[in-house]
Amino acid sequence: MSESLSEKYENVISLLKFFIDDNRYSIVDRIAFALSPESAEVSLLEALRVVKSLMERVCKVKIKTDNKEYTVNCCDYGLGEGPGINGVFVETCNPEFRGKKGFCVPCPSIPSNQELEELLNDLRKDLTVGRRLAILAYGYRKSSEGV
Repeated sequence: MSESLSEKYENVISLLKFFIDDNRYSIVDRIAFALSPESAEVSLLEALRVVKSLMERVCKVKIKTDNKEYTVNCCDYGLGEGPGINGVFVETCNPEFRGKKGFCVPCPSIPSNQELEELLNDLRKDLTVGRRLAILAYGYRKSSEGV
């Protein structure tokens, strides 16, 4: 039995989901609607560069919502309403955020070289792979997130 697309590209889907959760849809859309393998590759490269840059300012936080408390590494975060998880910062690398309402977009998993190489090869054969991965990213929920 062959592995499903969501199993084969679990970390690529996580990467795309990060951009969806952070309301940065254009990168995902450019991969989904790429007209050539080269344009899909450029968009994937941009996604990886953005996340690498954001990971340089990663902040481990404990953030409490009405229903749950999360301990996560945030790649995008700030005070006030925003994308991702919204709640009150209980613990944070930024002391002035403690006790204040803010948002956190958890960092994605980063695809391995092997996963990326397989994706690049698959995109060269069939551009619809990018669209299917985007669809899976839009619908992606970890089992701990529920429905």
